[in-house]
Amino acid sequence: MTDQTAAAAAPAPAKRRSPMIWIILVLFVLFAAGGGGAAWYFLIAKPKQEAEAAAHAPEAPLPFTLPIKPFVISVPSADGASHFIQLGANLQLPGSSAGEVINNVLPQLQDAMRQTVLAFKADDLQTADGINKMRAAMLTQVNETLAHLLGDARIMQLAGPDAKTGLVQNIFFPTLVVE
Repeated sequence: MTDQTAAAAAPAPAKRRSPMIWIILVLFVLFAAGGGGAAWYFLIAKPKQEAEAAAHAPEAPLPFTLPIKPFVISVPSADGASHFIQLGANLQLPGSSAGEVINNVLPQLQDAMRQTVLAFKADDLQTADGINKMRAAMLTQVNETLAHLLGDARIMQLAGPDAKTGLVQNIFFPTLVVE
């Protein structure tokens, strides 16, 4: 065997790769993994967590309204003529338990509502401003009547944090006819 054949048969020395290539390769893999993890978190995991949090969040309770049957009242007008007013009301309450209690004192509340309407003239109740004034006066009178009948402690128990404004939060008039 000659030197030339021995050199051809011997394996060539392996080329050494630069350590810089390995560093770049490792950094590329870490960057790709970090980008994939960030994409997964912001596109999949975070919206899923927000959706679960929204699904488990308690919904605000809907307002409870107690309908009062329409009643008829005779009131005078500015010219002295008598007019009939048919009034149906819905009382907005903090919950159904307040509605059960109010049903027990409903005759007294209806009387307080009638007394409030009698303080107005029929002409006053034919404008939006007049109806809003009657609503405010009626709300005050109804809450004062309830405070007198039930006591402050019971109203605090039924109304919770809204007790300062009274047990009845608002009054709506689904029926208001002036004849």
